[in-house]
Order: sequence, then C-alpha cells, then structure tokens
Amino acid sequence: MFERFFRLVLVAGVTFLVFLPLTAFSQGRMVIKPYIETGFQHDTNYFKSENDTNAVNTYYVKPGFEFGYATDKSLIGIGYSLDFFQYDDKDDYQPGQREAEDLDYTGHTGRFYAQTQATDRLR
Repeated sequence: MFERFFRLVLVAGVTFLVFLPLTAFSQGRMVIKPYIETGFQHDTNYFKSENDTNAVNTYYVKPGFEFGYATDKSLIGIGYSLDFFQYDDKDDYQPGQREAEDLDYTGHTGRFYAQTQATDRLR
C-alpha cells in the first residue's frame, strides 16, 4: 500500500516539474476552489429489466474542492469530492425483487490534472 502511494507521489512530482518550468514559479498563483454539486435523476427502468420495469429517483450531493497551481502557460492540480447517492423507489416491488433503496452509497472521487501550452493565457 505504501509503495503504491509512493509511486503516485513520485509520478505527480515528476509531472509537476515537467509541466511547470522553474522560471514560472515567481509569476504563478495558487488556485483553491471549493464546490458542491447536487442533482436529481429519474429512471423508469432502473434495473434494465425486460419484464418488471421499476421507476427509481436518484438524488446526489457531491461536495469537494480543487487545489492547483497556475501560471500563464501551465496548470497543475488535484481535486477531491465526497459523493453521496440516495435512491428512492417509486414502484411497488414483488416479493424477491431487490429494492433500489438498498443500493444507497457514499463514494470518493480523486482527480489529478495538468495542462500546458506554448503561448500565454491558458486561463
């Protein structure tokens, strides 16, 4: 587990040095963006069954943040969100069918991104 984490940090560090020239450190800026995403989705056949179609409403909330370093030519950063999904059955189920409400879960999403270009004004 530690070896995997060490490799990830090593790759991120090398990418950081490749995409961000040393002369750009004095003119860059730190970017910190907290956000929250919410949503609703209605599925008329949630389990994609040919015979027993069941309507399910999905509600989700995804709070998170993005942290990065930007210059005129380069951008590198990480992002994280905590994802809450809640399912609500709209149809009655027959005995033995699985309910969508049993599938509620909390997940995590991590992102690493980098971009660069030859001219100024990346963002």
